[in-house]
Amino acid sequence: MRPPLLLLCLVLIGCPTTDQPEALEAIEGTVNCDDGGDRPIWDFALAVRGPADEAGAEMRIFSDDVPNEFAYSLVFDGANGTARADYSFSRDGTLLGEDPSPGNIPFACEEFDAVHVLFCARNSFTLDTTCWACDEDPGADLPSGADAWMSCS
Repeated sequence: MRPPLLLLCLVLIGCPTTDQPEALEAIEGTVNCDDGGDRPIWDFALAVRGPADEAGAEMRIFSDDVPNEFAYSLVFDGANGTARADYSFSRDGTLLGEDPSPGNIPFACEEFDAVHVLFCARNSFTLDTTCWACDEDPGADLPSGADAWMSCS
């Protein structure tokens, strides 16, 4: 007995699908600065929901006066399927009034309220990158490079 032609075609070329890959969604972001030692230490953490690429997350920090174009790669801390992926990063900052060392965060802890932070993550299916700005004023215009606002603590 021969299978119907339609069934054979579906098996050979697959069924067309209208399902779109799941988008990434920001769960939370954390930005801290500790100036208790010799140098300020900046700590960043990002949690996203969806198909996040392990190697595709980064953070940018800048201010209206310091347009820092450098992107810092976030370290993949682990994932629970597509329910949650966690990333983090820690780096020395710069003492107030001092020129930043290459690769360090160009801000002192005293400048915490003046900085803008963008977290970015890459979708492992589409390889598209989504960037979220920490929300100081969700009604304001998004900073350059940001796709949406996210809650940060």
